[in-house]
This record gives sequence, structure tokens and C-alpha cells, in this order.
Amino acid sequence: LPQTGRVLVPNRFFNAITTFEIDYTAEPLEARNRHDLSLPIGMASGDYFRTVVAIGSKIYVADRNSDRIVVIDALSEEFIGTIPAIQGVTGIARTSDNLMIATSFDHRRLAFINLESESVLSVIGLTRRPYGIAVIEQPDAGIHRAYFSMFTEDRLGVMDVDPTSERFLDVIAYIQ
Repeated sequence: LPQTGRVLVPNRFFNAITTFEIDYTAEPLEARNRHDLSLPIGMASGDYFRTVVAIGSKIYVADRNSDRIVVIDALSEEFIGTIPAIQGVTGIARTSDNLMIATSFDHRRLAFINLESESVLSVIGLTRRPYGIAVIEQPDAGIHRAYFSMFTEDRLGVMDVDPTSERFLDVIAYIQ
């Protein structure tokens, strides 16, 4: 969270996101403070939190255990609620048009979630197992792509995320 100087990391062993406040002026860099942002009981436990994404005043956490995305207020660190995602959600990333893409390596799927309505718009099946995901958009250069890693393969899937494209949300390549 650049506006706060905090770094958020999913904690794989209990219901928390570990928050580090970083002193960027220290040599070497150091954490001024570290604490765990606890989530409500009934959310993930064990090895289930996979990805943390900060968008504006909200933090989104992929919760593989509940098949949902946990939403937290970035400033108060209070639990806001959850958004339905996809069974076994592991990776999440946001496009510039307020679309969240979620991956599930267990079920070989990608889900497309409207963040405004907090609803799943569609789910596509893949022959491969997507894990992590990143969106890179540079509109001036005509680049609107999502890149997703494969759980057991040394390759990336590439998806067109330009809403004006005829290939919008199509997997356009697998690269090594």
C-alpha cells in the first residue's frame, strides 16, 4: 500500500495477513512495525491465503478455503465482507475496467468478477492449471494483457483484457 508505507503478505498458517510498515529511509531497509491483521473465524485456516491485492481503500485476499475473496478496509484494517469467487481460488488481479480475474489451479479455471456488483460474470475452463496472475495495461501502447503462471509447468498463459477487443477474455497464447 504505497500511500501508507505498508506491505501486506498472506500468512499461510493461520487466519491473518501479516502487515509490515517499512522505513524506506533506513539503510538497510527495515520494518518499523509488524502485526497480523486477523480475519474472522470461519475464513481460511491452514495453507489457504494466496494473494493480496490493494485497490484504492480496499484490500482483497484470495481465500482458497472458502472459495471467496475477503475484503478488508485498507485504512482501518476492518473486515468488510467477502465476494464469491471460484472453487479453490489462488490468484487474483484487477483490470483497469474494474474486473477481477481469479485463478484456480485445482479446477483449471479462471473466473471473471465484477467488483462493482461483486458478482461472478463468467468462468472459463482451461486444459492447464493456472496459479498466479498479473495484469499489465499500457493503453497508450495498446497493451491490455493478463499473464497467468501454471502450477506445474514452466510457462505463462496470456489473455487479452482489452474490453474493446474482439478477443476480450480469450487466452491468446501460452509462452515459455
